[in-house]
Amino acid sequence: MCIRDRPGTVLIAEAHDDVLPLDLVGADGVWLRARLYDVRRVDPFAEPDDEAKLDALLADLAAADAIILASNRAYSTVARLDTRYPLTAEVYHALFDGELGYTLETTFERYPSLFGVTLYDDPYRRAGLPFPAEPPPPALNLGFADESLTVYDHPRVLVFRNDARLTAEEMRAAVLGGASR
Repeated sequence: MCIRDRPGTVLIAEAHDDVLPLDLVGADGVWLRARLYDVRRVDPFAEPDDEAKLDALLADLAAADAIILASNRAYSTVARLDTRYPLTAEVYHALFDGELGYTLETTFERYPSLFGVTLYDDPYRRAGLPFPAEPPPPALNLGFADESLTVYDHPRVLVFRNDARLTAEEMRAAVLGGASR
């Protein structure tokens, strides 16, 4: 992973998920994550889904070095609830489409398999998001699976790196420009 492991690296983590990387205690008793990363928690489920929430979210995204989505808990739900979360849904669409200046750096997953065939689920299509990377064959796409299975049994971790370093205003234009999806 190419996220800089230097003090002050800013990571975005969703409020309703685990913060990754997991924290470890060093030999001196100091928590290593706190030593290396400034983790900012964002809450995609916060209400109301208004301009103030959008501005705060985009300010955090503009300042961050990376976004680590520990599971599909938020993006596969919020992106499909575009009447309840119209602005936050557009943020997820713009993120996955590369319009916020972030690049998908890597994914981590462990799908179940049967007789050498990987069985994977697809929370993306139902949410209108592009599938980041399918497993190598032989694989069988089982379609949508309930969150209780994907989040707890085999979460797929997505790591996005902030390559373009867009400002919050540039991100806002991308998000609001896509509001007619």
